[in-house]
Amino acid sequence: IGNSYYQVQDYNRAILEFQATIDNYPDSAWPDSQGRLIAPCAQYWIGWCYETLEQWEDAIPAYQLVIDNYPGSTWSDGDEIPPRAQYRIGWCYEQLELWCEAIDAYQLVIDKYSCTTWSTLAEERITAISENCP
Repeated sequence: IGNSYYQVQDYNRAILEFQATIDNYPDSAWPDSQGRLIAPCAQYWIGWCYETLEQWEDAIPAYQLVIDNYPGSTWSDGDEIPPRAQYRIGWCYEQLELWCEAIDAYQLVIDKYSCTTWSTLAEERITAISENCP
């Protein structure tokens, strides 16, 4: 249901439905997924909805919940969700022009998830904005 609201760009309703999924089905797994949970995906999409609404301050803690509550979670293709969430935190800080916080968030991607594409992207963002952080 959350995804349906997202598709029709009703992001506030999507957030509510994604949260209901987490609250009501915290241990539910995707069918035929060998235990891959639905809740981390829903939590990530809450952050993404806030981003789409340009509510950067709300997106940051939503993404942080992915990292804190679902550290080993994956997408259907096997990629980990937390590195992407950590990268998005950096991006949100950039949108808020909190350059040093953005660099710190990107550095966490590099430090914690060095073997991911997100690490390379984080390095690029640090290079691009480093002159803004004293």
